[in-house]
Amino acid sequence: MRVPCGPVPLALAALTGARGQEPAARPNLVVIMADDMGYSDIGCFGGEIATPHLDRLAANGVRLTQFYNTGRCCPTRAALLTGRYAQQAGVGWMTSENINRGQDMGYPGYTGELNRTSLTFAEVLAGAGYRTLMAGKWHVGSFSGMWPMDRGFERYYGIVRGGSNHFQPLPDKLLMEGRRPVAPGEDFYTSDSFTDAAISYVRESRERSADPFMLYLSFTAPHWPMHAPDEDIERYRGKYDTGWEPMRAARFERMKELGILHEESELSPLDVKPWAKTDPERREVLAHRMAIYAAMVDRLDQNVGRLVATLKELGVLDDTLILFFADNGGCAEGGLMGGSPDEMVGGREGYFLTYGKGWANASNTPFRMYKHWVHEGGIASPFIAHWPAGIEDKGVIRREPCHLIDIAPTLY
Repeated sequence: MRVPCGPVPLALAALTGARGQEPAARPNLVVIMADDMGYSDIGCFGGEIATPHLDRLAANGVRLTQFYNTGRCCPTRAALLTGRYAQQAGVGWMTSENINRGQDMGYPGYTGELNRTSLTFAEVLAGAGYRTLMAGKWHVGSFSGMWPMDRGFERYYGIVRGGSNHFQPLPDKLLMEGRRPVAPGEDFYTSDSFTDAAISYVRESRERSADPFMLYLSFTAPHWPMHAPDEDIERYRGKYDTGWEPMRAARFERMKELGILHEESELSPLDVKPWAKTDPERREVLAHRMAIYAAMVDRLDQNVGRLVATLKELGVLDDTLILFFADNGGCAEGGLMGGSPDEMVGGREGYFLTYGKGWANASNTPFRMYKHWVHEGGIASPFIAHWPAGIEDKGVIRREPCHLIDIAPTLY
């Protein structure tokens, strides 16, 4: 594979804070990705959801305001893993998840699986002496021979296919440890269990070898269905009873105060009916769904905090580059009500319901549109880089455009 060379200087300059600065030799590398999370959901990008651990990484690192994904789960993962455009890697659309290979459209860019002419960053970094570790959602190859340990990862625990019940993934989603399907335990919850595995792999790596490690932690949160632990949901109960307009307006003002947006920025028009004109009997359901969504983002942040605490305990935090971003914007699937309006969600029932178009519109403040679309609301991602030994200017905001294909060459 020809590693793209054009974006490297831009990506490195954006992350190190000074052109020509010598980075630390062979840092550890941690790539963390959220799933279907809006541009303004986390605190350091204007959100009201409690994300103190991500906010701390931002305060001691760099935020990029113009980092772009591909607007959809599978193409984003293909571009991230290879440093190539998704079509070059064979995943211009979705991956095939059943035996008829329905996503193979007969074109090299749309095969429904990651091709073999594109090396993953795990394959490249393993060849450079890195321990390569992964936990979480894969979603670029559903069948044997296409799994993470077939593409350069030394250790893997997670879901091979797409979104699933967060408490009890069904067998067809392929929850796997290595190449072996496993059943979720009674205390399984995606964000917690993926982070447990990630922490275990990092500890094991440090115990077994002085070689640096690369960890790819790919959360499925806050992708639907709306599921979160009860104690997290409770903290947000009632917080969204006033609807999406006040949430959008408050986020927009905070984003300007934080410097994410320029003072002269304008908020995109509301893309759904006003809260006051929604069915009064459905508002409680809608507010509850947003509370669950917020709890999912909160729980994700808690798990980032657990991982960072482990890196600090092991004495490797300063020499570890941590990157955090989302695979695409907030998801408007399910329409205004996010699916059936009669079901309250959040527990282990398995409802595959979303938080609805109105909340997705607020998640993507100040932008238009959503996941699937290549408007800013679909492709703009909050981005944080943290590397104490390599980032000179702490807490800065950089506005240079960057793209997923910049990640792999930056790691190299």
